[in-house]
Amino acid sequence: TPISKMQTREILEKVSIVNSKTHSESVGNETNIIQSNEDIIANKLMIEYGEKIAVLDGHCDHRADLKEVLTLSRSMYSTPGFDWFVSAVFLMTGGNVLTTKSLLRSLPGTLVSPYLWRNNGATQFPQPFHLATLGHCVEMILEEDVPALAATLHMLKVPSSVITDLWLRQCFINILDFQEVTNYVIMALIFGVDYIVYFCVSLLSHLQEEVLGKEEDINLFQRIITLPIQGFRAGDYLPFMDSLAKKHRSKLMQYFTDM
Repeated sequence: TPISKMQTREILEKVSIVNSKTHSESVGNETNIIQSNEDIIANKLMIEYGEKIAVLDGHCDHRADLKEVLTLSRSMYSTPGFDWFVSAVFLMTGGNVLTTKSLLRSLPGTLVSPYLWRNNGATQFPQPFHLATLGHCVEMILEEDVPALAATLHMLKVPSSVITDLWLRQCFINILDFQEVTNYVIMALIFGVDYIVYFCVSLLSHLQEEVLGKEEDINLFQRIITLPIQGFRAGDYLPFMDSLAKKHRSKLMQYFTDM
């Protein structure tokens, strides 16, 4: 059963409360941060996307609200590029500024934050941090648990680590149905950082039949990273993710906590 907007907001609010009780870090100054032309355009496009998929009320002007939460993001982690994660959370809350900002303020210091929130990780660790951690773990598990797919991608010179890094960079927006973007964020927040890896392995597994059937397709890589993926439902793959967690969690968590 899909999670409703109200349920999503309640989950994010509870996560914020729990994180705030266990982690506390200073938040930057939100004033005097000027949006670039690229930020303004991206802001407008994200609002239009939210209205199109009916997570934002088309009768309200949410641009100032999104700008406000993106300003908070920039004050906390001043990294170039659009903050897809913050935008995803904003859409998940239905454009609720208070809930969005509360969650963002609660994340620094948590184990999952630099992996889920790219701007946090890019500020905290040298590049290519996400490719070398999450991407490496995806390749490692894929080779062991979905070997036919891993071998085919290797033969086609299509690195699964690069594919997942590009997906994660934009928080799966425009790649998956937004309900699945919501599921991805909530799974990572509740189940832990290793579920980011299991989610990516599950999504690649979902594409296995298509990949194995098109071994001569020279445009395969381009299509995988640019076209929306149809038919993926995270809930269908949750038993698979849980089985991966039982098998790999101790190894992966040691890897993540050593960073």
